[in-house]
Amino acid sequence: MNCPRCGAFNPPGATVCRECGAPLYPQQGYSAPVPRSNSGTAIASLVCGILGWTVLPFIGSVLAIILGHMALGEIKRSGGVMGGKGMATVGLVLGYSAVVLSLLGVALAVSVFGCGMCATLAGASGSSFHIGHILSNLGLP
Repeated sequence: MNCPRCGAFNPPGATVCRECGAPLYPQQGYSAPVPRSNSGTAIASLVCGILGWTVLPFIGSVLAIILGHMALGEIKRSGGVMGGKGMATVGLVLGYSAVVLSLLGVALAVSVFGCGMCATLAGASGSSFHIGHILSNLGLP
């Protein structure tokens, strides 16, 4: 360690400079920041969100939503020790958007093509089924 007053080199652990007698203070070191570990649940949410858009359309999306909420709670409870909030958020966005688009697609398909089950029950065939078929079969106006 070098003396702050005269610059003389002193052996490690010395408390006073051997040249000028000035007190030597241990240097304040800077430690590297400890890297935060990512939440495994957040990673799983992100993976399921991607799978929900590709291989497992509905199941992956629902899992992404569940795991994303679990991960955000886990990260919040860790008090800043655990990371992965961005991955959990992306998993949630992917999951919710896939579920909403799936439900809109089902609603659109039913409105365009009609309800085949209702048409079968009412005795109508084809895609030109209307609620009037059921009402006329029931004797209602």
